[in-house]
Amino acid sequence: MKLLKRIAFGLVLLAGLVGCNEKASYVKVGPNWDALYQLDDTKSSFAIKVKLKKNYQLGDNMQLSVTSPQAGKLWVVYVDPNDKVSLLYPNPVIKSNLIGANQALTIPADETWSVEAVEPIGHSLIAFIVTTGDGDLDEVFQQSESKGISKALRFVAETPAWAMEKHVVEVKAN
Repeated sequence: MKLLKRIAFGLVLLAGLVGCNEKASYVKVGPNWDALYQLDDTKSSFAIKVKLKKNYQLGDNMQLSVTSPQAGKLWVVYVDPNDKVSLLYPNPVIKSNLIGANQALTIPADETWSVEAVEPIGHSLIAFIVTTGDGDLDEVFQQSESKGISKALRFVAETPAWAMEKHVVEVKAN
């Protein structure tokens, strides 16, 4: 009987942790965040692997690593707690966003630039998107920024081969 109670308690605890974890991973802050979060990455053509920390203090340098099984172009889109969208990669310093197949790409790759955790503090959504083909998400992104991110995301979803991995990160005050 004690064993059954322990098993039942363990299952309830596990269910609670899974439920809490799921709720913590999504915080709707506005239409841009929601559009990016709702893009169904299960419909992607392949899977990429991303390594990054989930928690930062203001001023911390963020180190990101992406590995794709297919060569293509990498786009890193950032939506902050105020629902403002930024394209972290490519950027004015690093214009080439080519990623090789099965080669880890570290961002930033050297000391010439950095990705710093800045205000506003709170939860932000980072999407890592790899597309194959000739399309340029940067142009679509810049044209649609005033209308939100939905046009850029339609471009991604209509690309013949694409992959995406999304992460919620938190920036805290020192």
